[in-house]
Amino acid sequence: MALSLTNNRIEIRIMVNNSFVKALSLEGHEDWVRALSFANFPSDNGDNLVLASGSQDGYIRLWNITTHLDNKPNLQVNLDKSTLNSALLDDFERKMQESDATTSSLSTKSHVFTDQNTSKQYKLNFEALLLGHDSWITGLHWHPVQWESDSKYIQPQYLLSASADKSMILWAPQSDGMWMNERRFGEFGTGGLGFFGGLFSPNGKEVFAHGLNGSFHRWVHTPEMGLWQPELAITGHPNPVKDVVWDPNHQFFLSASLDQSTRLHGPWKRNGVESWHELNRPQSHGYDMQALAFIGGDSSQIASAADEKIVRTFEAPKGWIRSAKKLGVIDDNVDEESRPLGASLPPQSLSNRLVKNDEHPDELKLKEEDKDWSLSHSYGTQLAKPPVEEQLVTSLWPESNKLFGHGYELFSIAAAHHSNLLATACKAQSAKHAVVRITDAIKGMHYGNPLEGHTLTITSIQFSPDDKMILSVSRDRTWRLFEKASDKEEYIAVAANKSHGRIIWDCQFSNCGNAFVTASRDKTVRVWCRSAGSKDNSSWDAVCVLKFDEAATAVSMSGKLLAVGLENGLIEIYEKNGLSKAKPIASAIALGTRQISNMSGREVYIAAAQRTPIASINGGLATLSAPQLGVVAVKKALEKSNVPASAVEELYFGQVLQAGCGQSPARQVVLGAGLPDTVDATTVNKVCASGMKAINLAAQSIRLGEKDVVVAGGMESMSNAPYLLPRQKAPVGHFQASDAIMTDGLWDVYNNIHMGGCAESAAKKFDITREDQDNYAIESYRRSADAWKTGRFDNEIAEVVVKTRKGDIIVKEDEEYKKILLDKVPSLRPAFQKENGTVTPANASTLNDGASALILVSKEKAEELGIKPIAKLIASADAAMAPIDFPIAPTKALPIALQKANVEVKDIAKFELNEAFSSVAKIGEKALGLDLAKVNVNGGAVSLGHPIGNSGSRIVVSLIHQLTTGEKGAAAICNGGGAATALVLERL
Repeated sequence: MALSLTNNRIEIRIMVNNSFVKALSLEGHEDWVRALSFANFPSDNGDNLVLASGSQDGYIRLWNITTHLDNKPNLQVNLDKSTLNSALLDDFERKMQESDATTSSLSTKSHVFTDQNTSKQYKLNFEALLLGHDSWITGLHWHPVQWESDSKYIQPQYLLSASADKSMILWAPQSDGMWMNERRFGEFGTGGLGFFGGLFSPNGKEVFAHGLNGSFHRWVHTPEMGLWQPELAITGHPNPVKDVVWDPNHQFFLSASLDQSTRLHGPWKRNGVESWHELNRPQSHGYDMQALAFIGGDSSQIASAADEKIVRTFEAPKGWIRSAKKLGVIDDNVDEESRPLGASLPPQSLSNRLVKNDEHPDELKLKEEDKDWSLSHSYGTQLAKPPVEEQLVTSLWPESNKLFGHGYELFSIAAAHHSNLLATACKAQSAKHAVVRITDAIKGMHYGNPLEGHTLTITSIQFSPDDKMILSVSRDRTWRLFEKASDKEEYIAVAANKSHGRIIWDCQFSNCGNAFVTASRDKTVRVWCRSAGSKDNSSWDAVCVLKFDEAATAVSMSGKLLAVGLENGLIEIYEKNGLSKAKPIASAIALGTRQISNMSGREVYIAAAQRTPIASINGGLATLSAPQLGVVAVKKALEKSNVPASAVEELYFGQVLQAGCGQSPARQVVLGAGLPDTVDATTVNKVCASGMKAINLAAQSIRLGEKDVVVAGGMESMSNAPYLLPRQKAPVGHFQASDAIMTDGLWDVYNNIHMGGCAESAAKKFDITREDQDNYAIESYRRSADAWKTGRFDNEIAEVVVKTRKGDIIVKEDEEYKKILLDKVPSLRPAFQKENGTVTPANASTLNDGASALILVSKEKAEELGIKPIAKLIASADAAMAPIDFPIAPTKALPIALQKANVEVKDIAKFELNEAFSSVAKIGEKALGLDLAKVNVNGGAVSLGHPIGNSGSRIVVSLIHQLTTGEKGAAAICNGGGAATALVLERL
C-alpha cells in the first residue's frame, strides 16, 4: 500500500498480521502528493510493480518495485543533461529556477525492504520524472489490464494524468525507455476550470475527466483514424437547482442553479430515436441563479433572476436556432435571420455582450462541419448532435436588456403569457421591499405601481392564464391576489389569506384560471376556488386540503393532474376525482409516489447480522453494560462478514436508557470493538425503534455516497438502568426516586399513562379480546421454544462470556421463553386497566438485556473486498400518528416501505412485527390482512424479550436468518410517541 502525507512524502506499507506497517518513506516531491496509482507489469524475471505519483508541484514520478536478487550496495546517482531528453530538460530547468534550488536534486537511489510475511526482499527505484503539466496533478490512472485468458493478462503501458491546468495527458514509453506525452486532452484558453481527476474505461478505449466545476468530459479512441474524439458525457448542474421552466411550446425546458449557470435541456431526435440532453448554456453568471421565465410566450427570449438586484433578459442567437432545428427541438419555421450572431464571453461572468452580424462578418462564413469555437466569443456554431462540455461553455445567449428597481437580491420572477410583462420580487425583511414590481421586459419601463401587502420575501409569483390576475405567496405565510385594473395600466389588490401555518413556498393557477393551489412548509397543499355566489375575485375558499408527512416545497397543476414536491425529495401525483363544476378541484386521490434520486441510487447490502442472547432483567447478562453487549455483537458480526475492522467508516447504534451509561455509548462500542479511532459514532434514541432507525440511517449514509461500510445495531441493559433522584435540595423530608426504565422508556408522557394503557386503547379500537391476546402470546412462547429446540437461532447468536469470581460463564441462549407456565396465562390479572382490561404480563413483552449488530456495505465495496453479502436492503420508511395509537403505527409505516420496494403483502415471505404487546401483531392481521403464520415465525418480544433499544435491530437480524435465498422479508416496530419504523429486504 502507498499513501501520501502532508510532509510531501510517500509511505510504502506492507501488511503484517492484518495491519499495514511502514516499510519505506519516499521523498522527491516538493508539494503535497495528490494522486497515487499502482500497475503490475508481468515479465520473465517476475512481476514489476510500478507506482505513479502526482503532486501539486506539477510533476509525475514513476517508482519501480522489483524482487531484489543480489546484495549489491545501494547507489546514489545524480542525473544530468546526458541522461534526459533535452526538450524535457529545458522545461525542467525552467521549473527548477522558479523553485528553491536546494530542493531540486534527482536521485535513482535503490531502496531495499523486506516482506516480513515471506522474508522476500524487494527493491524500489525511482525510474522516471514526467514533465508536461503546468499546475497540480489531481489524478493518475493506469490503463486497465486486458485479460487474454482466465489466468493471463496484459498490462498496457499507458498512464493517464489529470491536472488543474485544464488538461489530461496520455503517457507511454518509447523504444528507448523514455516516457513521452502521446496525447493531450482538455481545454485551451482562459474559460473553465481545471480537471479534478481522470480515468480509463474498463476496455481502455475511452477516457473520462471530471472538472473542478462539476463538469464531465469524455473522449473515445477510433482505431481506424488513430484519433481520440470528444464525445457526449453526462452533463448537468453540480449544485442545487432553484428553478425549472418549460418553454411556451413545451418542447424543451430551462433550469437555473446555484452553480451560477442557466442550462437548456431538450430532446435529440434522430432516426425515430429520442433522448434528452443538455443542449445549451444560455447564461454563465457570477452570481447564484434563483429563477427564470420565458418572455411573452416567446421560446427564444428569457429573463433570469440571480443573487443581484438586476433582472437580465436574453435573446437566442442564430447558432442555437439552427442547431435546435437540426436536433429536432423546435419547428423549422422559426425565424433565424434576424437573430444576433452570438455573445462575447463575460470577463467577470456578468454581462453577455451582444455580437451583431456585421461585427464579425468572417464568422458568418463558418461551414457547418467546422466545429471550432472561439475562445473569446460565443457564436453558437450549428451542431448536428448535442454539444460536448467544451462547446457548452461557449453557447451563451447575448444579453438584450437590464431591468432595475429592487433594493435587494432577486428571489422570484414570473412572465405574462400574452405580453412582455415581467413580475419580479427580491429578498425582503420589511413591507417596503416585499413588493412585486411589474416591468415591460422589452421597453424596460415599469408598469403601474409596485404591488404591496406582503411583509417578508415573496417566494413565488404566477400570472393567471389570461394575464388578468397575479398571485404571490410569501414567507409571511400569506397569499395575495392582484387583478388588472380596467381603467388604467396597473394591477390592484383584490384578495388575501393567511390560513397556512408556515412559509408558503409555491403556487400555481389551474389551466382555466378559476382556481389556484398553494404549497407550504406546514405540510399542506391547499386548493382555492372562488367563493360560491361571489361575482368578483375578492373571496376565495380552500375547497381541498392535502396533508403530507413532509413540508410541501413545490406544486404544479395541469388539467386533471396535480404534482406536489416534498422536502424529502418525493413527488406525489394526484388526480381529480368526482368533481362538480362549482368546485373543479374539490377532492383528490393519490395516484402514486416516486422518489427522485441524484446519486442516492447506490445499493445497500448486509454482510452479516448477529445478536447476543436476550437475558431477563437481572439475569445472566446483568453485570454487563449496554456498550459491552454492543461490543460482543459488533465483533461477532465483523467476524462473520469478513469485513476488516479497518474498512469500517461509521457506526450507528440505538439505545434508549442511556442514563448512567457514560459519555457517547455508541462511541464506547466503536473503541471497545477495536474499530479505528477515525470511525464516527452516533447513538440513536427513537425509543423501541432505535435499533431499526440506526440501520436505516446507516443505509442512508451509504445510498448518499457518504460512506461504504457502516455498522448499525442496537443495545440495552435494562438491568443497569438507574433510579433517578431530583437534583434540587429539599430543606427537609425524603427524596422520591423514579425508575429510569419507566421515566425514559415505558411512560407515555403525552397522555401521562403507561404505554400498556395505549395498548389497551388500541386493542379496543380493533375489537381485540383478552382471549385473542393470550392465545397469540401462548403461540409466541411455543414458537420460541421450538426454534431453540431445532437450532433455528444458532446462526444468529453471538455467545457472551461473563466473567465472575468463580470463573467464566458463557451465555448462549435466550432466557425469557423458559420462564412461563402456559396454563396460568389465562388466569393472570390485567396489568394496566383493572376493569375489563386485556393486557397482562404474559401477553405483553418483558424487561431484558441484549444487543445486535449488522454490517452494511455498498455494492461497490462488497465487490472490492470480495465478500458475499447475505441480504440486500431494498427500502425503509417511518410513519407517525397520535401518541396513544403507537401500537397501530406499524400498519402505517409498513405499507410505505412496501410501496417504496415496489412489492405487495403477498410478495413477502416472512414478517417480523415487534411484539411490544400481543395486540400489535393482531392489529397487523386485521388492518393489513397479514397471515400470522408468516409473522414472527420463531416467536417475538413477548416470548424472547424486549431490550427496548435493541429490539428494532434484533428483529431484522432474526428476519434475515429466517429467509431463504431469493425470499423477501419485511420488519416493522412501533415506538413511544406514536410512531413506527419499517424496512424491506431480500435474502441473497
